[in-house]
Amino acid sequence: MFRKITVLFLITAICAVFTQAQTLDVILKKHYEARGGLKNIKAVQTIQTTGKITMMGKEYPTAIYQKRSGGFRSDMVMGKANIVQAYDGKIGWQIIPMAGTLDPIDMKAEELQSIKEQSDLDGFLIDWKEKNCKLELVGKEKIGEKSVFHIKVIRQDTTEHHIFLDAKTYLSVQESEKMKMMGKETEVVTTLGDYRKVGKLMMPFSQEVGGGMPQKIKFEKIIFNEEIPDSIFVKPAAKNDLR
Repeated sequence: MFRKITVLFLITAICAVFTQAQTLDVILKKHYEARGGLKNIKAVQTIQTTGKITMMGKEYPTAIYQKRSGGFRSDMVMGKANIVQAYDGKIGWQIIPMAGTLDPIDMKAEELQSIKEQSDLDGFLIDWKEKNCKLELVGKEKIGEKSVFHIKVIRQDTTEHHIFLDAKTYLSVQESEKMKMMGKETEVVTTLGDYRKVGKLMMPFSQEVGGGMPQKIKFEKIIFNEEIPDSIFVKPAAKNDLR
Protein backbone atom coordinates (compact mmCIF):
# COMPACT_ATOMS: atom_id res chain seq x y z
CA MET A 1 0.00 0.00 0.00
CA PHE A 2 2.83 2.39 0.93
CA ARG A 3 4.52 1.66 -2.38
CA LYS A 4 1.30 2.46 -4.28
CA ILE A 5 0.86 5.75 -2.41
CA THR A 6 4.50 6.70 -3.09
CA VAL A 7 4.13 5.98 -6.81
CA LEU A 8 0.85 7.93 -6.92
CA PHE A 9 2.51 10.88 -5.15
CA LEU A 10 5.41 10.88 -7.63
CA ILE A 11 3.05 10.74 -10.61
CA THR A 12 1.00 13.63 -9.16
CA ALA A 13 4.14 15.69 -8.51
CA ILE A 14 5.50 15.07 -12.03
CA CYS A 15 2.13 16.01 -13.56
CA ALA A 16 2.05 19.23 -11.51
CA VAL A 17 5.55 20.23 -12.71
CA PHE A 18 4.63 19.35 -16.32
CA THR A 19 1.40 21.38 -16.12
CA GLN A 20 3.26 24.40 -14.70
CA ALA A 21 5.86 24.15 -17.49
CA GLN A 22 3.09 24.00 -20.09
CA THR A 23 1.35 27.00 -18.52
CA LEU A 24 4.60 29.00 -18.36
CA ASP A 25 5.32 28.19 -22.01
CA VAL A 26 1.84 29.43 -23.00
CA ILE A 27 2.25 32.64 -20.99
CA LEU A 28 5.70 33.31 -22.48
CA LYS A 29 4.41 32.70 -26.01
CA LYS A 30 1.57 35.19 -25.43
CA HIS A 31 4.05 37.66 -23.93
CA TYR A 32 6.28 37.47 -27.02
CA GLU A 33 3.25 37.95 -29.27
CA ALA A 34 2.02 40.90 -27.20
CA ARG A 35 5.39 42.62 -27.56
CA GLY A 36 5.30 42.18 -31.33
CA GLY A 37 6.67 38.69 -31.98
CA LEU A 38 10.08 37.12 -31.47
CA LYS A 39 11.16 37.76 -35.07
CA ASN A 40 10.47 41.50 -34.78
CA ILE A 41 12.00 41.75 -31.31
CA LYS A 42 15.25 40.16 -32.51
CA ALA A 43 15.30 42.33 -35.65
CA VAL A 44 16.05 45.33 -33.44
CA GLN A 45 19.80 45.96 -33.38
CA THR A 46 19.87 49.36 -31.69
CA ILE A 47 17.54 51.44 -29.52
CA GLN A 48 17.82 55.18 -28.88
CA THR A 49 15.55 56.61 -26.21
CA THR A 50 15.12 60.22 -25.11
CA GLY A 51 12.96 61.61 -22.33
CA LYS A 52 12.98 63.17 -18.88
CA ILE A 53 13.66 61.84 -15.39
CA THR A 54 11.96 63.36 -12.36
CA MET A 55 13.87 63.04 -9.09
CA MET A 56 13.42 64.95 -5.84
CA GLY A 57 10.84 67.18 -7.54
CA LYS A 58 13.12 68.22 -10.41
CA GLU A 59 13.11 67.17 -14.07
CA TYR A 60 16.24 66.27 -16.01
CA PRO A 61 16.73 65.41 -19.73
CA THR A 62 18.01 61.90 -20.40
CA ALA A 63 19.14 59.86 -23.38
CA ILE A 64 19.75 56.10 -23.50
CA TYR A 65 21.66 54.17 -26.19
CA GLN A 66 21.55 50.37 -26.50
CA LYS A 67 23.19 48.05 -29.00
CA ARG A 68 22.60 44.32 -29.50
CA SER A 69 26.35 43.75 -29.52
CA GLY A 70 26.33 44.66 -25.81
CA GLY A 71 26.73 48.43 -25.71
CA PHE A 72 24.76 50.54 -23.25
CA ARG A 73 24.98 54.20 -22.31
CA SER A 74 22.76 56.62 -20.43
CA ASP A 75 23.30 60.38 -20.19
CA MET A 76 21.44 62.58 -17.74
CA VAL A 77 21.89 66.36 -17.75
CA MET A 78 21.72 68.03 -14.33
CA GLY A 79 22.35 71.74 -14.85
CA LYS A 80 25.81 71.99 -16.40
CA ALA A 81 26.74 68.45 -15.36
CA ASN A 82 26.37 65.40 -17.60
CA ILE A 83 26.12 62.15 -15.65
CA VAL A 84 27.16 59.14 -17.72
CA GLN A 85 26.81 55.42 -17.12
CA ALA A 86 28.12 53.12 -19.83
CA TYR A 87 29.12 49.57 -20.74
CA ASP A 88 31.07 48.49 -23.83
CA GLY A 89 30.40 44.76 -23.57
CA LYS A 90 33.27 44.22 -21.13
CA ILE A 91 33.91 47.31 -19.03
CA GLY A 92 31.33 49.30 -17.09
CA TRP A 93 32.18 52.91 -16.21
CA GLN A 94 30.54 56.14 -15.10
CA ILE A 95 31.22 59.86 -14.88
CA ILE A 96 29.74 61.69 -11.89
CA PRO A 97 30.85 65.36 -11.91
CA MET A 98 29.26 65.98 -8.48
CA ALA A 99 31.95 63.70 -7.05
CA GLY A 100 34.48 66.39 -8.02
CA THR A 101 35.98 64.81 -11.13
CA LEU A 102 35.28 64.37 -14.84
CA ASP A 103 37.37 61.20 -14.88
CA PRO A 104 35.54 57.94 -15.68
CA ILE A 105 35.20 55.62 -12.70
CA ASP A 106 35.03 51.84 -13.04
CA MET A 107 31.79 50.31 -11.81
CA LYS A 108 31.64 48.02 -8.81
CA ALA A 109 30.59 44.39 -9.31
CA GLU A 110 26.90 44.95 -8.50
CA GLU A 111 26.70 48.04 -10.72
CA LEU A 112 28.39 46.11 -13.53
CA GLN A 113 25.89 43.25 -13.24
CA SER A 114 23.00 45.71 -13.40
CA ILE A 115 24.28 47.56 -16.47
CA LYS A 116 25.03 44.27 -18.26
CA GLU A 117 21.39 43.32 -17.85
CA GLN A 118 20.26 46.77 -19.05
CA SER A 119 22.31 46.25 -22.21
CA ASP A 120 20.22 43.18 -23.08
CA LEU A 121 17.72 44.39 -25.69
CA ASP A 122 15.42 41.38 -25.28
CA GLY A 123 15.07 41.09 -21.50
CA PHE A 124 15.11 38.13 -19.11
CA LEU A 125 12.19 36.23 -20.65
CA ILE A 126 13.76 35.68 -24.07
CA ASP A 127 16.52 33.05 -24.49
CA TRP A 128 16.52 32.65 -20.72
CA LYS A 129 18.19 29.23 -20.86
CA GLU A 130 21.07 30.60 -22.91
CA LYS A 131 21.45 33.31 -20.26
CA ASN A 132 21.85 30.59 -17.61
CA CYS A 133 18.61 31.59 -15.88
CA LYS A 134 15.71 29.54 -14.59
CA LEU A 135 12.08 30.65 -14.74
CA GLU A 136 9.39 29.75 -12.27
CA LEU A 137 5.71 30.60 -12.57
CA VAL A 138 4.86 31.69 -9.03
CA GLY A 139 1.17 32.09 -9.86
CA LYS A 140 -1.58 34.56 -10.59
CA GLU A 141 -1.68 37.55 -8.25
CA LYS A 142 -3.10 41.06 -7.90
CA ILE A 143 -1.31 44.39 -8.18
CA GLY A 144 -3.98 46.81 -7.08
CA GLU A 145 -7.03 45.86 -9.15
CA LYS A 146 -4.93 44.34 -11.94
CA SER A 147 -4.52 40.55 -12.28
CA VAL A 148 -0.94 39.58 -13.11
CA PHE A 149 1.18 36.49 -13.75
CA HIS A 150 4.16 36.46 -11.39
CA ILE A 151 7.30 34.96 -12.98
CA LYS A 152 10.42 34.49 -10.88
CA VAL A 153 13.77 34.66 -12.69
CA ILE A 154 16.59 32.82 -10.92
CA ARG A 155 20.04 33.80 -12.13
CA GLN A 156 23.02 31.44 -12.20
CA ASP A 157 24.26 32.98 -8.92
CA THR A 158 20.80 32.19 -7.38
CA THR A 159 19.78 35.87 -7.06
CA GLU A 160 16.23 36.58 -8.13
CA HIS A 161 14.39 39.03 -10.37
CA HIS A 162 10.58 39.15 -10.39
CA ILE A 163 8.47 40.01 -13.43
CA PHE A 164 4.72 40.64 -13.37
CA LEU A 165 2.78 40.33 -16.64
CA ASP A 166 -0.68 41.81 -17.08
CA ALA A 167 -3.05 38.81 -17.29
CA LYS A 168 -5.01 40.53 -20.10
CA THR A 169 -2.31 42.15 -22.25
CA TYR A 170 0.61 39.86 -21.30
CA LEU A 171 2.89 42.92 -21.19
CA SER A 172 5.19 43.56 -18.24
CA VAL A 173 3.66 45.99 -15.75
CA GLN A 174 6.10 45.61 -12.87
CA GLU A 175 9.54 44.20 -12.09
CA SER A 176 11.31 43.93 -8.75
CA GLU A 177 14.45 42.67 -7.09
CA LYS A 178 16.58 43.21 -4.01
CA MET A 179 19.73 45.26 -4.49
CA LYS A 180 22.44 46.58 -2.23
CA MET A 181 22.40 50.38 -1.96
CA MET A 182 24.62 52.33 0.40
CA GLY A 183 25.52 49.04 2.08
CA LYS A 184 21.88 48.10 2.71
CA GLU A 185 19.66 45.59 0.93
CA THR A 186 16.78 47.44 -0.72
CA GLU A 187 13.87 46.17 -2.77
CA VAL A 188 13.71 48.12 -6.02
CA VAL A 189 10.33 48.05 -7.76
CA THR A 190 9.91 49.33 -11.32
CA THR A 191 6.40 49.98 -12.62
CA LEU A 192 5.99 50.09 -16.40
CA GLY A 193 3.16 51.70 -18.36
CA ASP A 194 1.95 53.93 -21.22
CA TYR A 195 2.64 51.24 -23.82
CA ARG A 196 2.73 52.49 -27.40
CA LYS A 197 3.52 50.90 -30.72
CA VAL A 198 6.97 51.72 -32.11
CA GLY A 199 7.37 50.12 -35.51
CA LYS A 200 6.08 46.59 -34.94
CA LEU A 201 6.77 46.47 -31.20
CA MET A 202 4.95 47.59 -28.06
CA MET A 203 7.21 49.69 -25.83
CA PRO A 204 6.63 51.26 -22.38
CA PHE A 205 6.92 55.06 -22.42
CA SER A 206 6.79 55.43 -18.65
CA GLN A 207 8.72 53.93 -15.75
CA GLU A 208 8.40 54.61 -12.06
CA VAL A 209 11.17 53.32 -9.81
CA GLY A 210 10.59 52.92 -6.09
CA GLY A 211 13.20 52.02 -3.48
CA GLY A 212 16.57 53.67 -3.06
CA MET A 213 16.14 56.97 -4.88
CA PRO A 214 12.58 57.11 -6.29
CA GLN A 215 12.31 58.42 -9.83
CA LYS A 216 9.82 58.75 -12.65
CA ILE A 217 10.86 58.47 -16.28
CA LYS A 218 8.77 59.71 -19.20
CA PHE A 219 10.12 58.74 -22.61
CA GLU A 220 9.39 61.12 -25.48
CA LYS A 221 10.93 59.22 -28.37
CA ILE A 222 12.12 55.64 -29.01
CA ILE A 223 14.00 54.92 -32.24
CA PHE A 224 15.02 51.49 -33.59
CA ASN A 225 17.97 50.51 -35.76
CA GLU A 226 19.66 53.87 -36.27
CA GLU A 227 23.44 53.66 -36.35
CA ILE A 228 25.14 54.12 -32.97
CA PRO A 229 28.95 54.39 -33.02
CA ASP A 230 30.73 51.94 -30.71
CA SER A 231 32.96 54.78 -29.55
CA ILE A 232 30.28 56.24 -27.25
CA PHE A 233 30.41 53.10 -25.09
CA VAL A 234 34.20 53.06 -24.73
CA LYS A 235 35.72 54.33 -21.50
CA PRO A 236 37.42 57.69 -22.25
CA ALA A 237 40.82 58.82 -21.02
CA ALA A 238 41.01 60.75 -17.75
CA LYS A 239 40.33 64.49 -18.05
CA ASN A 240 40.78 66.51 -14.93
CA ASP A 241 39.88 66.90 -11.26
CA LEU A 242 37.24 69.51 -10.47
CA ARG A 243 38.00 69.79 -6.77
